[in-house]
Amino acid sequence: MANKNANVLDARIDEIMEWVVSNPIPTTWRTNSVFPSPGERKSRSRGSDGYDFAAHVEYTFEDDPRDIDWFATAATGGQQVIVEQKFEPRDSRFFVLADVGTTMGFGSYRTTKRGLATELTGSIILSAAETADRVGFVVYDDYSSVHVQQPRSAKTVLYPALASIVQYDEDAINGKIKEPKNKSVTGLQLALDTVSRYSRSLVFILSDFMNMTEEDVAMLNRVSSHHDVVCIMVQDLRERELPQGILFGYGFYTFQDMRTGERKTVWLTPHNRRQFNTNFVNHEKRLIETFQKCDCDWEVISTEEGLAAHPKLLQLFANHRK
Repeated sequence: MANKNANVLDARIDEIMEWVVSNPIPTTWRTNSVFPSPGERKSRSRGSDGYDFAAHVEYTFEDDPRDIDWFATAATGGQQVIVEQKFEPRDSRFFVLADVGTTMGFGSYRTTKRGLATELTGSIILSAAETADRVGFVVYDDYSSVHVQQPRSAKTVLYPALASIVQYDEDAINGKIKEPKNKSVTGLQLALDTVSRYSRSLVFILSDFMNMTEEDVAMLNRVSSHHDVVCIMVQDLRERELPQGILFGYGFYTFQDMRTGERKTVWLTPHNRRQFNTNFVNHEKRLIETFQKCDCDWEVISTEEGLAAHPKLLQLFANHRK
């Protein structure tokens, strides 16, 4: 049975990897163009001290004698002592915070929101691999941090990140997720607290941001004052609009509360379909206002979009202010 479960897990990860690798998203938030030229990012080739060369200047008593360039000094005929000035490294550190909570298991077309978060996680990490940046990730659910990985090579963390999300999804489907004992702190708060301990980083949060608490917003605001935060709202078509009724727009439709499992059947009418859509639009508007107040970048991506979401991500990354 264990081997069978492992094979299922590997097959799902391979499927996601194939999709992600065949549909890459360039990392461009540090440049002004969608495809950066070689001169727009400082070289990663450094000397023994780990810094890039910037310029030659004349030695002063404030300079470190170890920075003297003896070849450049000799070229002056001994008239000047020349030192090298160095750039500090410009590597970025990424964090991906992936929500795998209860409501993320919903999906009505192509994949679930949890599945979409897995695809986006893979795309972001592969983008970081292109620029050889380090990536850390936190997989969190409603009230806990499921998996935490400190920043490492992007290629090193790609498989563990995808595996942790896919494994949680399998456990949720099979009813293996235990009810948390402590509900005083949300998983989002725990995930944000993890990245708050690091120096300035680029933080992606992949979530539906359902039922955000005041404490969640306060923590997001605190973290975004120190980090560069991008909130990617994942959603599903059936969260935005109800289906058409089978008889002139009328018909029965059954809802299920993903947190409690409670089911409820309603009679669809054009009026309650409009009201349902209006409620979701207002919810989304409040979230966007929250992101703007917290000075976060944001984008909305839905499960049914698939490849159609790529232009959104390209635009998001190209216009990122970092």
